[in-house]
Amino acid sequence: MVAADPIVLEERIVQEMNCFDPASEELRVFDLREDEIADLVGMLSQVPMFVNRFRILVRSFEVVKAEDAPFLAEGFAAMAKEHIVTLYSTDKRLPKALSSLQDPVIEKVELSVTKEAERRSFIGSVFQAAGVRLTNQALALVTEHAGVDLSQVNPLAQVLAGLQRPNTSFDVEDVRPYLGQAREVPLWNLTDAIERGDVGKAMGTLERLLAAEKAPQLLITVLQRRYLDIAVLVSPGVRSIEQAKAALDAVGARKPPDFALRNMLNAARRLNYRSVGLIVGWLADAARDLRGASMLDPDTVLELLVARITRLFVGA
Repeated sequence: MVAADPIVLEERIVQEMNCFDPASEELRVFDLREDEIADLVGMLSQVPMFVNRFRILVRSFEVVKAEDAPFLAEGFAAMAKEHIVTLYSTDKRLPKALSSLQDPVIEKVELSVTKEAERRSFIGSVFQAAGVRLTNQALALVTEHAGVDLSQVNPLAQVLAGLQRPNTSFDVEDVRPYLGQAREVPLWNLTDAIERGDVGKAMGTLERLLAAEKAPQLLITVLQRRYLDIAVLVSPGVRSIEQAKAALDAVGARKPPDFALRNMLNAARRLNYRSVGLIVGWLADAARDLRGASMLDPDTVLELLVARITRLFVGA
């Protein structure tokens, strides 16, 4: 699978990771910038034990060396027919040893976003994967705003996912307030820094978000949804993706894409019932303060909240 735009390629990889069937497939991901060709070839010759086939995703295929291509071609030729292997590359040229392989062993798919209709389709798939419903008019607005720069489409989708309500769709006027902010600091940069326990990075990111005129009420809404969902996952009985989905479904919470859910599970494992109780209390206090319950200004309320939550993750 080829795409000149690495953002499009990475989004397609994430979608593929979220769509595999764990009941019949085992997912393996290789990155040829880090993993060895020999390990990939060895995987091609293996027989799965408890599932029907392997689904193997190979990142950074453009870095494969010419001398390794014949070795890899032999692996593909001998590969079990049931396996599915997808090679992701920003270079549409295949090494000669691989280009000689014939369909159905190898088939090239090019992902293009040069035309507006192609960009609209790609952007729509990103929002769908994030569980966000847009009207056609709202999708057209986002497509026009993004232009050829697709780097902030996923961050915008994640922001709106935190605000999505059941059985509703975002219309033009719902989306418009967030478009001016989409090219600034992605909101997930803040939660990433918090959950790494990086106080300096978290406070710096918050400062940039506030400087970009992101409303404190928007920021606390994102933090509430994030950490109230994570609170559900702290239970010792929630260890897998499927258990996490069931736990969120039981309380009527939204279910994010699998890659986002894995990050939430990792964060939940670093907390306990006491720390979750503290976070829930701090979120409630901050919400009241933003409504005028204290003399603190909104920026200070957010700064105290972010500093407190981040410190819980320090050394956790």
